[in-house]
Amino acid sequence: MGGRVTTGTTAEAETRLHDAVAEANDVSWARARLTLVNVGRSAVTTVLTTALLVVAASWPLLDAAAGGGRSPLSALHLMTMAGALAVYAVAASVEFEVGPGFAVPTTPVLAAALFLLPPSTVPLLVLAGLAVAAGAKQVVDRERRDTVSALAVSSCHAVGPALVFALARPHDGALGVHPATVALYAAALAAQLAFDVAAAWIHNCWDLGVPTARLMESFRFTVVVDVLLAPLGLVAVAAAGGRWWSPLLLLPTIGLLWLMQRDRRRYVDRSVALANAYRDTAAEARTDPLTGLGNRMAWEETVRQLGSSGVSCGVVLLDIDGLKAANDRYGHVTGDRLIAAVGRLVTDSLPPGAQAARIGGDEFAVTLPDASAGAAEALARRLRQALADAEPVDEIPVAASVGWSATDPADGDPPVALTTALARADRAVNVDKTARGARRS
Repeated sequence: MGGRVTTGTTAEAETRLHDAVAEANDVSWARARLTLVNVGRSAVTTVLTTALLVVAASWPLLDAAAGGGRSPLSALHLMTMAGALAVYAVAASVEFEVGPGFAVPTTPVLAAALFLLPPSTVPLLVLAGLAVAAGAKQVVDRERRDTVSALAVSSCHAVGPALVFALARPHDGALGVHPATVALYAAALAAQLAFDVAAAWIHNCWDLGVPTARLMESFRFTVVVDVLLAPLGLVAVAAAGGRWWSPLLLLPTIGLLWLMQRDRRRYVDRSVALANAYRDTAAEARTDPLTGLGNRMAWEETVRQLGSSGVSCGVVLLDIDGLKAANDRYGHVTGDRLIAAVGRLVTDSLPPGAQAARIGGDEFAVTLPDASAGAAEALARRLRQALADAEPVDEIPVAASVGWSATDPADGDPPVALTTALARADRAVNVDKTARGARRS
């Protein structure tokens, strides 16, 4: 009795490979972003984070003013804050790379701080913890640049739960962990996730152009991690009876997560290296080394994609005149220079969005996605003028026959229409070649 193992279709394998490369590219981009001082195209993040810094710094002062000038921080609070700050900085140093961002196991420390400290001090504690962790990371990695703006964005998640605790039950001392306060923390955790999602979207999607779907896909991991780790903060507070050293009980768990993260990073590093090698190899396999344009493989992939997309498309074909004669008379070095010269003319004439390839020894092709017949004709005229103005190569005129066409819905469905347009352009090249030969004779 025999069996058969099905590994999936080629299309499914290509999709999985594409997804794996895309995920590795997200990680590479996120790592590269950490080395840049200025990144982004919007001032929104700067404005919001500046406002957050002002609120975080002034909230304890406002608390003191509301309490008749009495500071909300006692000596016990300061001891608690110092312990929580140290543990938070350690947790913030454990970075799990997820898509375009990072997940850090700081939620249990935040949970403990909400029960042990006045709510107004918690966002400032989180911001300080992130700053300490960032300083430690820069000692290890000199190229890393964690800006104040980025740290403020990362600390936004603490504002939501601090507001919930401040509005629901202002306190000066530690809260006991019992059913009522557990329900309060559940509401605070929901606010934390909401603020975290909002800040991440503004920073990554609005400011940096990361697709929302890609961010949300990776953010699911962060949400699950936060929800699973949050109870540990409550357990630490309950186990220590709300004493100032409660956050220190979280260090063994954070240490275990650090070991897991270090092992996971090795696999991520390998995935990124493989993705980079695949991308470089794929690009090289689709590039004509003589002109730097796409080759026949790239052209055929482009035609398939355009045929299946259904968009209108213009096409322009070129056939170099006299290449065989140049090779026979002057040698292939001169012929290669002639091909390279035509390749440069094509590259310099391309409009935005057009794709060009060298599809044969003396043949070039250009596609103009979502373009009309008029756009294809305009490019053909521009190429003819550029060829007419070109300097000779070793006394050989740089000349080529040019033909153009565009898809027409009357020709049938998109793949058939594109094939028909290419055939028309090819015939136009032959007509042009015949006419040019007749004029020369």
